Amino acid sequence: MIPLIATNEKLSVISIFALAYFFIILFYNWKTIIVWTTVALLLILHLITLREALGAIEWNVLFLYFGMLFVSEVFLISKMPDYLATLVAGRTKSTGIAMVIICVFTGFLSIMLENVAVVLLVAPIALAISRKADIHPVPLFIGMAVSSNLQGAATLIGDPPSMLLAGAAGLMSIFVITEPLLLLVSMVGVGIAWASILSMPYAILTGSLPPSKMGYYMGVFNFFIVIPQIVAAAILGGVIGWLFDGEAIWALLIGGGSMVLAAGLTMADAADIAKANAGA
Repeated sequence: MIPLIATNEKLSVISIFALAYFFIILFYNWKTIIVWTTVALLLILHLITLREALGAIEWNVLFLYFGMLFVSEVFLISKMPDYLATLVAGRTKSTGIAMVIICVFTGFLSIMLENVAVVLLVAPIALAISRKADIHPVPLFIGMAVSSNLQGAATLIGDPPSMLLAGAAGLMSIFVITEPLLLLVSMVGVGIAWASILSMPYAILTGSLPPSKMGYYMGVFNFFIVIPQIVAAAILGGVIGWLFDGEAIWALLIGGGSMVLAAGLTMADAADIAKANAGA
């Protein structure tokens, strides 16, 4: 590596990155060539190795977006955006009303789909509406971008602390619910938490472990899943009988309290991992 670059490695990477963006803005039609030239420059200057470059690629995200681009292309070929735009444009010539329609539709889709995928699907509709209603597309895209991020607020999916808190609310609400049908709502919260418990711990763990010792740590981690289950099965019944005269509802309250504690620890763990990654 060139000595000057070696002493200012981070500054060199940031400078190359900024220049790449600058040239993409100036020569947008050449963006692919600019991107690959930047990658080649980083490799030639030994600012990153080929292995590090390949390891930094989020292949799952890449293929998700690649698949959604196909879906979006099929959506365009089907003429569905034009059909929906005709329906909307026939009812409004106002930017405000069109924005509300787009935002509501985008927010609804974001409950079920990843936000970038939603934008890829809704963008053609927004453009078609702007053409047919003769309105500027920028307000539609701003509203669409904001609404596409509603998935974290409208649902608890994908956020481990929120999912655990949903389970806690589900378990604890059984203590006060007297209408049997309302227990279905409680069970929805428990189901969301159960989905988190089955998958999220492994995702968090694999993201913070050295690949060479993944098997060992996974084995140790499984001990911390099985042992609490054995202990709870062995003594929880006796504890409930001794402390709460056999009222099993208190076991659910203990479970709900444990989920609240787990949510707090998960947030603390996420903060520690982010801090460690920032310092790496």
